[in-house]
Amino acid sequence: MLENPRTMPVQSIVSTLRSHWARVAPMWSWPCIFSCNSSPPPSPTPPPTSSSLSWGTCSSQGLAGQCISTSACSAQGGNSASGACPGPSNIQCCTGVSASNWGTCSSGGASGQCITTSACSAQGGYSSSGQCPGPSNVQCCTTSSSSNSGSNSGSNSRGLYGVDLWQGTSTSNWQCLAKTYNYAIIRAFRSNGLYDVHACSTLKKAVKGGFSSSKLDVYMFPCPTCSASPSQQVQTMITQLNRCSSSWSGRVWLDIEGSQYWLNNYQQNWSWLRSLVKACVSQATSCGIYSSQSQWVALFGSASKVESTAVKLPVWYARYPSNQSPTLRDFVPFGGWNVPSMKQYAADATVCTLDVDLDFTTTLFQ
Repeated sequence: MLENPRTMPVQSIVSTLRSHWARVAPMWSWPCIFSCNSSPPPSPTPPPTSSSLSWGTCSSQGLAGQCISTSACSAQGGNSASGACPGPSNIQCCTGVSASNWGTCSSGGASGQCITTSACSAQGGYSSSGQCPGPSNVQCCTTSSSSNSGSNSGSNSRGLYGVDLWQGTSTSNWQCLAKTYNYAIIRAFRSNGLYDVHACSTLKKAVKGGFSSSKLDVYMFPCPTCSASPSQQVQTMITQLNRCSSSWSGRVWLDIEGSQYWLNNYQQNWSWLRSLVKACVSQATSCGIYSSQSQWVALFGSASKVESTAVKLPVWYARYPSNQSPTLRDFVPFGGWNVPSMKQYAADATVCTLDVDLDFTTTLFQ
């Protein structure tokens, strides 16, 4: 047994500890004759490698910097200073790297800038990891999560307001909507597996009522339980919409919601979704996804499940705050999307005698 270290001189403590360790250390390599309740001490956690770029922050000559390899710093146009960082000798304090040095990026269909998360937050932006070079705190900053408070004035410096609807309309309805809203999304395919017969006439009336065709999209409510395949359903819709091709943008939003409309199997639902996305991308001018975290989980079993083609498309989600705020800050990531492109912030609103949903975007229909 070791003596009480508080009553021993320092040199004696060191000598005693060395002697004790010399006696017990070889025991770690003894074979277990009966049973072993002890195990070797765990290996210490290795320090970050020079390529992991996670040595932390630093300061050199009054400038804030990042502890990264000298080669990485040089590649970004920065200046390396030794003596301010842990790790190997090539990990030094890198300063003088401006936002432009880290480059541009794209997240959730929105263009952004690779800057530090703190700088992004100060600008009211939204940071998304995995899109930028450099240290871990340099992420893709987009403005599509910027908030906007104010009246639904069609367009302003922060974003655009729009509507989505399903019923038949008149030209006068659209003339009224055009005074307040900037874009619209029309239903073109129904959950019963049929083309919406009002779609083309509604799009034409919208153009006549003052809307630009470039700001008129359609949405497709697919039918996974119908006999027609995803490709056949998309083809049916696109064929009908070709009759009014000059009256809409060519973008189709795939409405992914409502477990009651889907199959009773996560894997079958996933397979159907993949086929649907593939069909849309191959047949439509452009595509987007309308869904939410709760719907994704209900249909596919996990919010973290990522469809490789869908995640490259813009995502439109629904969330209805009591104050009908159009801010995108309440987006809950799912399916690989960290940044939304559009929000449906109010449902079943009566506007210009129509039953519509209200939408907001900071990146689309510009």
